[in-house]
Amino acid sequence: MNASDIVNELLDDSLVGLPLLEDRISLLADKFNITIEKVQEIAALDPSRNKKFLPWLAARWAGQDQGFSAPQEITQALQQLERLVKLPAFSGSKDIQAYQSIEELISTVKAAEGLKSSKEKMLAGAKVVATAGNLKLVKIEGDNNFQTLIWYSTHNVLNPPAAQDQQGREESQTNWCVRFPDHAKNHISQGPFYIVLKDNKTYLAIHPSSGQVRNTDQQKFTFNGAQANEVAPLVSQEFLASADMKQFRGDMKHFISAMDLPDGAVIDDNLDYSKTKGRKIPTNLTVNGSLNLEGSDISEIPTGLKVKGDLNIKGTPIKWLSDCVIGSRLFRDDSFPLSEVYMLVWRVKLPQMKENFIVTRSTKGYKNRETGQLMPPTSREEAEAAWPKMQDELQRYYASLANVDQIQDPDRKKKIQDFAQRAINEIS
Repeated sequence: MNASDIVNELLDDSLVGLPLLEDRISLLADKFNITIEKVQEIAALDPSRNKKFLPWLAARWAGQDQGFSAPQEITQALQQLERLVKLPAFSGSKDIQAYQSIEELISTVKAAEGLKSSKEKMLAGAKVVATAGNLKLVKIEGDNNFQTLIWYSTHNVLNPPAAQDQQGREESQTNWCVRFPDHAKNHISQGPFYIVLKDNKTYLAIHPSSGQVRNTDQQKFTFNGAQANEVAPLVSQEFLASADMKQFRGDMKHFISAMDLPDGAVIDDNLDYSKTKGRKIPTNLTVNGSLNLEGSDISEIPTGLKVKGDLNIKGTPIKWLSDCVIGSRLFRDDSFPLSEVYMLVWRVKLPQMKENFIVTRSTKGYKNRETGQLMPPTSREEAEAAWPKMQDELQRYYASLANVDQIQDPDRKKKIQDFAQRAINEIS
């Protein structure tokens, strides 16, 4: 019996199906007159589940094939052969016995490297751009890759709609509109489309150009803050390369409160970090709405914060406002230092006080603080002349505002506080 006959015998289903690899190794060692240890070593090169290539490898060793000098290439070639034999376009032999040497196998496989299955071609337009634990973010872009989007919408879906499951399909589909060619083409043409994979199954769809985020549950619009928190690490990796937050609109707004923003970010809406843990505020953040930090563990206001609306720091460890600017109200605990409140007013409000002082008196008049009498409007020139006196008074109190909490004299402290309150009222 020659080597080829031996291999053919060993490739018989009855032998390939032996339950114990040890039995097959022992048989091969006897047939080819090589040690059991060497057969075990050769078996490690076979990547197949049932070691179906082991007899061929043992025959090559017995025949002193020189290809064993590159063991890693052997494993890779056998892996590729398993893939290639399933492709109709593969012109090489699908029978391992047709390859007379390891070199012939490797060269044949390398020549077919460009061949892809229909599924591989379908998924060629997808690129994994971020990973976090069991989550992956897949990016699909390019008008010609709409079929890739359709595949992810109709295959290997996590928690597919119940109506789809009942149809008994092996791979259920989503209820997303992009499972249809016209919709898929339209969305891809508007910009990149992202698929979140959970345990390698389709989980969420994200389309930044339209601000849409969809999950695979039966209810179409159930994407929520909990899921936003779950996938925020992926979104942070892909979308926070710059401080431009304008792409976070529509459903994507859920992500803003779920991740750490970059320095210099500009938020065109409210930002809610209330009751969050471990969140941080970047430097030079601009919030064109209100910023709610109530109940969070944020302990410090970074430099450069600008909030057009309200700032709520109730229930936080914050005791210092840095150089922040607040356009509307400050919500704080009673224990928050008053000196910080007054310094905030001085820093934010008083630079505009001269103009407010002049405009108010020249258009609306004012109430005399001593008599309570409503005074008629003054000319702009008269109001301008009155400003230096007010400015001198403000300057005298400025130094006291920073230390108002430490003032022991209750009368002096009240006087300073009353003046600060008048200043606040004057310019509010």
